[in-house]
Amino acid sequence: MSLDQLYLLPDVVRQAILNGPALAPPPGTIPDLDSPPNQNALCLAVATICLSISTTAIIFAAYAKLHGVRNVHYEDCKNKVSVNSWKPPD
Repeated sequence: MSLDQLYLLPDVVRQAILNGPALAPPPGTIPDLDSPPNQNALCLAVATICLSISTTAIIFAAYAKLHGVRNVHYEDCKNKVSVNSWKPPD
């Protein structure tokens, strides 16, 4: 039976098919669908480190621009606004 004819089955059988697994797991593999292994801790650590480094770099650049050069030009802000407002094409 194909999925095109699934609507012909009784509701109980249809729900059992739709809620069941698509295929049986390979031999020797025990599926853990409630809590699958993932890399959430690694992702969180990398995102935190990258955000900290980029925030520190932006703060240092702003401090150097405001206290080192003592004057801010239009071109300094224009570049930052254009980079932040760029959107990739759909």
